[in-house]
Amino acid sequence: MYCSPLGNVAYNKNTAQTADYNNHTSDRAVDGITDYGICAGTNVESNEAWWRVDLGQLHRIYSVTLYPAECELAILH
Repeated sequence: MYCSPLGNVAYNKNTAQTADYNNHTSDRAVDGITDYGICAGTNVESNEAWWRVDLGQLHRIYSVTLYPAECELAILH
């Protein structure tokens, strides 16, 4: 297990999600941009939606920060 002091261990790692909503691709969640409306989103309207990131190796995760997509609340299912 690797304990990273780097902060965002998900930065620019490989991602996937159920299905993209317009241009809200899964990689937007780990690109480091937290500007208003720049986000990942799916077009699945149920609790079957998922998103994942491959960190490439084991990490001890102490916290996860999520930024709300306030201008895109309709895509948060």
